[in-house]
Amino acid sequence: VYKRQSSLSESCKPDVDFLRHIANPVINSFMLTVESGQLNLGVESQEDRKEITQKLISSLLDLRKGLINAEIKYNFSIYNGNPENIANYIGGAEWRELVEVTLSEFKDNEAAWKLMRDAVLTILNRLAEKYSSKCPTVAKAAADAIERLPKEPPKKSLEREEEAQESDQTTKSEAENDS
Repeated sequence: VYKRQSSLSESCKPDVDFLRHIANPVINSFMLTVESGQLNLGVESQEDRKEITQKLISSLLDLRKGLINAEIKYNFSIYNGNPENIANYIGGAEWRELVEVTLSEFKDNEAAWKLMRDAVLTILNRLAEKYSSKCPTVAKAAADAIERLPKEPPKKSLEREEEAQESDQTTKSEAENDS
């Protein structure tokens, strides 16, 4: 368990709580967008659309649950916690794993992947904005986490296979030219 500090740092006194005033409202907004049914998810059948919609809602809830668990472990609430600990969390492996798991659920649907990435990106952008003057270490950690976010979904396995085959053929050609 992360070392619990209950006193606020002199350099970190934000007005808003990360989980309650930033993450939860963003997650709620994205859930409403998903539930509205107005998204173009790139699927034809109503059944596929329903399945992806349910998966999106479930992933948004899992993201919220992950953040709640992190707040407990890292004690980063502004209410009797140390918000500066957010920097330790989003700079660490547990945050990266949460993001990776959240995004990997949608590697086969680019629209859904982008929606989930946008949710994470919006949370980080708001965190950086809201904490920029009151807690610069957290704002910097949020900016760093934004830089580490993947820009596009991982390629589908067929595309990866084709690239590997092309790479193998290039290597063979280079080896033949070297001999």
